[in-house]
Amino acid sequence: DTFQCYQQPTEKIILNGELFKEKERVFLTRTLRLHNVSFPIGHDRTVQIELKSFFQPEALRLDGRESRGGKFVTLLSDHRPPIKDAFAWIKLVQPLYKRGFSVVLLDLPGTGGSG
Repeated sequence: DTFQCYQQPTEKIILNGELFKEKERVFLTRTLRLHNVSFPIGHDRTVQIELKSFFQPEALRLDGRESRGGKFVTLLSDHRPPIKDAFAWIKLVQPLYKRGFSVVLLDLPGTGGSG
């Protein structure tokens, strides 16, 4: 038996890859916010969710924190290979953002950076 390990590429590696033109890369780099949210399930377990957000200006308060105003789209990844993390949707972020949506890419438990 052979055990293969797949290491999740970092956001920097993905955004600097050949998939993006310079204008799109600059937009994604400037608007990307990474979040790790943990919450308990049961008595002794915790679930961690990783999400990537691209908030419109009206969805941010003056202190830079999210206020969740405006229109949102949440995109979920699949749990099956070959692409099973939130970056499967990255090419849709800029078109949705240009149409006035804040975009949230969510890694469900067991996918991408969630555990």
